[in-house]
Amino acid sequence: MVCVENNNGIKDYTLIFEQYYRRLVYFAYRLLKDREAGEDVVQDVFVMLFEKGVPFENSDLLKSFLYITVRNRCLDYLKHRKVVEKHQADSLLVGKEPSHDSIWAALVESETLSIVKEAIDQLPCECAKVMHLVLLEYNSTEIAEKLDVEPSTVRAQKQRGLLLLKKYIPQHLFVFVFGGMI
Repeated sequence: MVCVENNNGIKDYTLIFEQYYRRLVYFAYRLLKDREAGEDVVQDVFVMLFEKGVPFENSDLLKSFLYITVRNRCLDYLKHRKVVEKHQADSLLVGKEPSHDSIWAALVESETLSIVKEAIDQLPCECAKVMHLVLLEYNSTEIAEKLDVEPSTVRAQKQRGLLLLKKYIPQHLFVFVFGGMI
């Protein structure tokens, strides 16, 4: 059982926060298109979780709860923002609520990036630096300039990184993320 307690479970809470905070902020950002609002939503969800001290049967239920709660809070935020914008501008609604498909796509993208970043963090330091920049869609020349190394070094580190990442990332996910590079 995954317990989230508000008295003696501070350690559990910290681990849960560290494990899910970044990916939930990214998920909220994809829905809201506003990083600060996404951070606020996620922080509110963690505060609510911590104050209530809700026990969960397993980590999958906790994860589902967090994503669903963040999604619902984001939708509430968007509805509230629409009302405010309508009153301020007294015109047409500016933004649309994200569709079910876009919510699902944001969730999948957030989880995929989390898996890939965790795998990249397991690479040797220089190789990890190169692969993080590859993930941010920098080309070899730009990476070489940023890291102050030769482009041939970047290409070698990229090739090494791709070979090592095949060990850490499931094949279907590897092809999805890095398919254009192999």
